[in-house]
Amino acid sequence: MRLSRCFMLLALAGLLPGCGKDSSTGPKDVLKIFDCAKGSRYAIGQTVNGSLASGDCVDPAGVGRADYYQFTLTSAGPVAITVTSTSGPQPRIINAILLPNGDITHFRYTSLSGSTTVGGALPAGTYIVVVAATGDNQSSNYTLTSSATKPPTFACGSIPTLLPGSTVSGTFAASDCADPDGLAPADYYAFTLTAQSTVTLRLTSSSGTTYVGHGDEDDNIFDVGVGDQLNPAVISDIYPAGRYIAIAAAADEAQTGAYTLQLTVAPAPVSGQGTITRAERVSPWNMRNARRW
Repeated sequence: MRLSRCFMLLALAGLLPGCGKDSSTGPKDVLKIFDCAKGSRYAIGQTVNGSLASGDCVDPAGVGRADYYQFTLTSAGPVAITVTSTSGPQPRIINAILLPNGDITHFRYTSLSGSTTVGGALPAGTYIVVVAATGDNQSSNYTLTSSATKPPTFACGSIPTLLPGSTVSGTFAASDCADPDGLAPADYYAFTLTAQSTVTLRLTSSSGTTYVGHGDEDDNIFDVGVGDQLNPAVISDIYPAGRYIAIAAAADEAQTGAYTLQLTVAPAPVSGQGTITRAERVSPWNMRNARRW
């Protein structure tokens, strides 16, 4: 499993480990957030230059160094929070939004370019931003910025349309968007169902292990399939009318190569319920938007 052991741990908010000094430079209003006595009050629109270093608080699993920020929305609205790694060879950094009880609402590693954005349409309330290292010895400089706008779907700014019944040829490359965890190259395609339908996605590639996913424009993932050089990655289920996202993803950061993605849409059986259920993510996305700390 390629995920850091930090994210395989579960921790209740009341059992979070102790913290040290918060190294971020920005808001000076010091708060106690979980067991971190040096958290900072934050406002959407602010820019923070921070660092993850020895003596920081630790992440909610007690493994990586972390900085904590708290912001409050007085009314519902969109929020986009971006963290960019600015030190060394762009080490991975985690960007997450938590509720005050410790439940994670959004989560992503920094992408292949060293930047990651999380957020969406949030109800009014108080939220916690956690900027964390992926390892206990990682030291990283970063910038934290935000805006009252909806973030790009799956943090990808370019999502072409895939027509039902069509097959698209693509290539995994270092210049691609990142997969939903921010770890490997991925391409995203939008498609629309005009009626309840049986949707089948088939990803074929000779480059190694690949993942095919079915989601929506709010970053929800409903199904994930895995394949390899001999077996295509295939998922199939019934979905109601709406606009959706197909995901074709490599399994490794350095993985490149050509692929084909086929979208088949057929009338749903009369007995089909067409009920969307958010997936308990199949590897590698089984931990996003879940209680991974």
